[in-house]
Amino acid sequence: MAREAGVSIATVSRVFNSLPRVDEETRRRVLQAASRLGYAPSIVARTLTGKQSRTLALLVPDVRNPYFPEVTLAVQKAVQAAGYSLLLLNAPGGAEQEEQYVAALRGRHVDALVVAGGSVHDTRNRPAWLDRYVMHRPVILINADLEPPAHGQAARRWARVLVDEKEGAVKAVKHLLSLGHRRIAFLGGPAHLYPTIVKHQGYLKALSAGGVSADPELQVFGEFTGASGLEMATKLLSLPPDRRPTAILAANDMIAAGCLQAARDRGVLVPEQLSIVGFDDVFVNSLLWPPLTSVAQSYEEIGKAIVRLVGELQMPAPTEPRLADGTLRAPLVVRLDPTLQVRASTGPPPG
Repeated sequence: MAREAGVSIATVSRVFNSLPRVDEETRRRVLQAASRLGYAPSIVARTLTGKQSRTLALLVPDVRNPYFPEVTLAVQKAVQAAGYSLLLLNAPGGAEQEEQYVAALRGRHVDALVVAGGSVHDTRNRPAWLDRYVMHRPVILINADLEPPAHGQAARRWARVLVDEKEGAVKAVKHLLSLGHRRIAFLGGPAHLYPTIVKHQGYLKALSAGGVSADPELQVFGEFTGASGLEMATKLLSLPPDRRPTAILAANDMIAAGCLQAARDRGVLVPEQLSIVGFDDVFVNSLLWPPLTSVAQSYEEIGKAIVRLVGELQMPAPTEPRLADGTLRAPLVVRLDPTLQVRASTGPPPG
């Protein structure tokens, strides 16, 4: 192919991996040579005609967490209805595995990379692979409020879908306060992760608005797993009776499920002696006993938002990345409101 196009092998590689420093005339010659030789005809034909591949990639950190299958199914349903295929990338290996996946995507010509969690939630370190990728292809983040790199072109390829998780936590705590609870615990994931931070902020905001002092002893951080929820709740339920919580807000439903197990292990009745609220409202919540009250994200709306943003990202970008006042154009954002699904795991405090 390099001989056919009259270029080096390295140049051919740069063209098919969408790397910079290849002028348009050279790129055109390489793609035409590839077409004549029948190399990867489906991808090449789309590239030559300027059409999209109609394929999206969805990157999730761990499909064992029931939140991510919920997101995956909703996105799959929405994008398939819009005529797209979905490539699922599961990265339980963390940032290193994410980077490997993203490097492999360069040759797959996906129209956008959708990122649902993982290293983009780590407020200590911004993933370098993300900023490199968005220089060439669009990125859509779900519930990660990161700004694009300080480059006008990157902002045109950057979009976010943000569920107001802080407000979701406010709604949960207000519900518990309305039932009469005052000793309300917060059980979070790792303290440096964005979802934990915003939910904890909502918890503190609602307590303050309700005139209740936040007790540091009732704010515990661990992992977003059932085992961690069991461990954290067991610790709280082992406190002397006057220091125990009468209600718990868990930062996700897996932590909440662990809380239910801890209550059963210690003979604590839910909701008669302890109320529990989860977060995300995954499909198993109605099957738990008692059925779990949870802050619900509209997965269907998340899927629809992804399709809408893909369409907007594919529209011709303005030639000028700055507005008249000199500021950069704002990246695309869709904001969604959560709801509280009240079930049988919450009730008035004992006594």
